Amino acid sequence: MDKQVLKDWWWLFLIYALCVIGLCFFVYINLPPTYSANSKIFVTPTSEAALANVYDAPYADRAVKTVSTIITSDEMISNIAETTGIGAKEVKKSYKANEVVGTQLIDIKISNKDTSKVAQIAQAIPTSLDNLLLNIQRNTDEKNQIKVSIAEQPSIPKEDILSKLKIIAIILVAALVLGYGLWELLKLRDGKIKDNPDIERAGLSYLGDFARVKNIHKGVDELAKDENALALELLREIRTSVFLNDKNSILKAINITSANPQEGKSAFISSLGMILAEAGKKVVLVDADLKRPTLHNFFSIKPLKGLSEYLNNEARKEEIIYRTKFDNLWIISAGERGHKNHSSSTLFAKKDLDELKGWLIETGKADFILFDSPPVSVTNDAVTIAKFSDATIIVAEQGKTKRLELVKTRNTLKRAKVQILGTVLSKAATNRKKYYYY
Repeated sequence: MDKQVLKDWWWLFLIYALCVIGLCFFVYINLPPTYSANSKIFVTPTSEAALANVYDAPYADRAVKTVSTIITSDEMISNIAETTGIGAKEVKKSYKANEVVGTQLIDIKISNKDTSKVAQIAQAIPTSLDNLLLNIQRNTDEKNQIKVSIAEQPSIPKEDILSKLKIIAIILVAALVLGYGLWELLKLRDGKIKDNPDIERAGLSYLGDFARVKNIHKGVDELAKDENALALELLREIRTSVFLNDKNSILKAINITSANPQEGKSAFISSLGMILAEAGKKVVLVDADLKRPTLHNFFSIKPLKGLSEYLNNEARKEEIIYRTKFDNLWIISAGERGHKNHSSSTLFAKKDLDELKGWLIETGKADFILFDSPPVSVTNDAVTIAKFSDATIIVAEQGKTKRLELVKTRNTLKRAKVQILGTVLSKAATNRKKYYYY
């Protein structure tokens, strides 16, 4: 689900990529070229040494290792520096000697930004090595044990493209590491709820996904269409695990809220009411969002009286409940008149919801009452309604609701000593392949 970060910040990653490409091109064009030449030295024991060590098969290998050590020694470097007039430090950086595995060859590579210095060092190596080897043998008891010869003359110095490519490769690796750091930083800054772990990191239980329902604005009838089969299946899972779970059997009045407006709360509660009624449960949906009522639109109902009139003592409870076209499903709208003359807080202060809740449950009119309350960040009404409810569900929109907003919503409800069932992830882009239909 980190695709949302890429979607929001694609332009920044594009600029970053262009800068990296530009840097690589600049380095390739402006970095001074490095020239290199190669030669090979063949190492053998002298005939006398070979005869003396006829039963010692590894002798030749030890001879190669000995010469390899001599070539890279400080004394060898000093001899080359003295012969060529090039500084010892530069000589040391300019060549490397490697044994060719399985042979008696030593491969020598000379690299420098100056072609003349490459040629001078290459020419000086065999002579300096021969002199140094003779000097060592002169001062030991074993005479003329090792013989060296030029197996391959130093090649003509040529530009070493590989050295530039190595530098560019290092830049690209560094850019990838920095790019990953940028990715993680943007994810941290983004802080949007994307999946189950994000909800749990906010200190809330994950109740399930409510997949994006196509054309839900036309009404809950759209949920029954084939294109919304996944959303319907996910709702049935929430119905079974949350509402038809024996441990939650005492929970009859459920408050459903969100951190912010337009996070799919009303669509979820409308759809949930429909599938609970489908299971044979009597359900009453109460639109308690008096400032921005939308619940009645999902059922194409235009009630004249609703919750605001009831709270303002302008209507009896029997007058505000409307049957929908779905069996076992009723709706109490927000109403038309009361909320225009009073603030929602004033209305809720006039009359509590306990009487209405008790009447619906005790008379058997409702197995479940689902309150569609305002977002917690907009008004304190959500907390007021939650106190009259048995538990609260928070709806968070995938890729929109921020974790800090969800944490703030949780803390606000917790301070009011409200029981929180958990969080539903709305408008979720769930992988259809995980679900099967029969």
